[in-house]
Amino acid sequence: MAGDPAAALRETLTAPDRIAVLALADLMGPLSAVPEIEKGQRVSALVLVTEADVVALRRLPDMPGVGYLGPEDLTPAGLGHALSRMAAGEPPVPAWLVQSLLATWRAEPERARSAPRLTPREQQALVLLVDGLSNKQIGRRLGISDHGAKRLVGNILAKLDCPNRTSVVALALRDGLYDQCLRNR
Repeated sequence: MAGDPAAALRETLTAPDRIAVLALADLMGPLSAVPEIEKGQRVSALVLVTEADVVALRRLPDMPGVGYLGPEDLTPAGLGHALSRMAAGEPPVPAWLVQSLLATWRAEPERARSAPRLTPREQQALVLLVDGLSNKQIGRRLGISDHGAKRLVGNILAKLDCPNRTSVVALALRDGLYDQCLRNR
């Protein structure tokens, strides 16, 4: 779409029957210039991408309603098909793009993909938990109540999807989470 990409995105937010067609560079730049776009908000846009754009695509926020076109789709028939899929609520994604994203995702270490987001306080509690301290001892070391320590341990169990303290210790040692938490101290 010629002109201001931020204006094109703003227009798609206010006119649901419009579809913006943008280059990936346009989409990455104006997101901050369009304050109305919030995470998860539906944006009707077709983004033109090349194989060189796969890494940059991973930095985009999740935006439902965004379809992708490759250079091979820039024909009247390809654009017509993409626009009809967008109108039907099925944003297109080229097969090569899906394969590239999956290959990039598979290349990441398992730990990086599924690393739990523990708060700094939960990380401190995890180190003490792995060191064998009880909830009462964890509470004393962290300067919190026994109940607060119990809640921290419960949060860790939930985030690591472990049924008990022993499995948390095994997982933290096996996946290097314990060492990571020690480095973050």
